[in-house]
Amino acid sequence: MPDHSAIPASVDDRAEVLALRGDIAFYGGRYGEAIGLYRDARRLADGPGTLFRIAQWQKKTGQPDAALASFARAAQINTGRTAQFIANVLLQSGVIELERGNWPAAEQLFASADARFPGYWLTEAHGAQMLALRGDLKGAERRYLAIIARTRQPNVIDALAALYRAQGNAPASRHWAAISGAIWARRLQQLPEAAYAHAVDHELVLGDPARALDLARRNMAARPYGDSATLLGWALLANGRAAEARATLDALNRTPWRTAQQFVALAEADAMLGDSAGSDAARAAALQINPRALDPAVPMLWFGHH
Repeated sequence: MPDHSAIPASVDDRAEVLALRGDIAFYGGRYGEAIGLYRDARRLADGPGTLFRIAQWQKKTGQPDAALASFARAAQINTGRTAQFIANVLLQSGVIELERGNWPAAEQLFASADARFPGYWLTEAHGAQMLALRGDLKGAERRYLAIIARTRQPNVIDALAALYRAQGNAPASRHWAAISGAIWARRLQQLPEAAYAHAVDHELVLGDPARALDLARRNMAARPYGDSATLLGWALLANGRAAEARATLDALNRTPWRTAQQFVALAEADAMLGDSAGSDAARAAALQINPRALDPAVPMLWFGHH
């Protein structure tokens, strides 16, 4: 470890070690410890990587404006300023706008990211998704198919299957879901912890709810943080376990984690349990974070929706 090295570590190396410890705390659900370590790292070396981490922390704790400012600052102080880095700043900023319901701003940022660093499949997929959200379903379909032809990314295949499902095209949805399901099965064998969350999404929307719950529990054990807890809540709901879902989400709500999705899931749990007042309160909390959290087009959201 750098702390005990015979040759003293550089300031940048020591800052990176603190930031990595912050990552461990963040994905372990220890949010106060995480931000403390990120701030310690930044005091040592005010680098763009640490600011990226702080921005992600702010995004997930109900501070979208602060997160946007941190991303912008990261781009400003990055002396390299590669096209890829700037495009990633624009992509992540677009996700923030998406998650708070500002769809036009999100679409503009995704387009800017694609122009700055063209050819990156994830940016292209975000752009295709925005076409679907504003009703250009054929345009979204064409873009997804073009990305799939080039990359065979299972996330994009899932997005296409979900698009067909939302249109009532069950045969096409099943066809593409089978293809992505086979890819996720291979990835779960090769790198299970890296694939758990994506595979949960796949099974929840396009596959087997029981399988989704098993994977969601594994994902939560590997990374017990807010996105995992929210996914687990949805998986429990899909299996009719509303009381367990509410307990999981109530525990999450006692932390600083704040996303619209956790409250949408809680509203569903309360409704299933007959608690209409609780459900109404949770829906209101979700809409306060994202006024479009309950929009009819949400089922076509696949990227940046947690």
